[in-house]
Amino acid sequence: MGFSGLFAATTVVAFMWGLGKQVQAQHWQAQAEMNEAKLQRANETISSVRTQLIRLQRANTTHQTEQDTTLKATIQNVFNALYNYDNKTYVTRFQQVKDEMTPNVFAKFEGTAGSLKSPPMPVKSMVKKLDIYLTSNTPTSAHALVDLTTSYAVGHAALAPHTQIFQLSLSKDSGQWKITNATVLGTFQPVNNP
Repeated sequence: MGFSGLFAATTVVAFMWGLGKQVQAQHWQAQAEMNEAKLQRANETISSVRTQLIRLQRANTTHQTEQDTTLKATIQNVFNALYNYDNKTYVTRFQQVKDEMTPNVFAKFEGTAGSLKSPPMPVKSMVKKLDIYLTSNTPTSAHALVDLTTSYAVGHAALAPHTQIFQLSLSKDSGQWKITNATVLGTFQPVNNP
């Protein structure tokens, strides 16, 4: 084998080596593209699972809050004490629930009624309906909508029942729920047409 044969063999080997490197590079490129596609699908799956986990955690927290009987009991106790009253409990009803709300909320509910004396004529207020709808952000904070219908009588005259909608914020401290904010969203009283 002469110089030209050796040159030809070297050229063929170099060509084959180059072709092998090109095939190998194409293989690694295809492998990298497949891995990138797999990584993208994995990231999408992780994002979807993360979103679902957050939704389930929120639902679980809301469910736990709804199952927390002390939360509903606190709200029920406050509204029953404040809106079930007569002359005997007209002023003292506020002291029954003072520890279940912050001082600012207590002042909103008490208003001037806490410093007044019981009215001279007979008064009576009764809770007819008390519905509580709960949501939550954390196990130690909750929000509630309260749908309250009361009847009220002054002397012997009974007034038409009226409904109030309250929005509440509550926080749990040392195992006890406390109302931290209360807003009256509206008061509705039926109108009787003659």
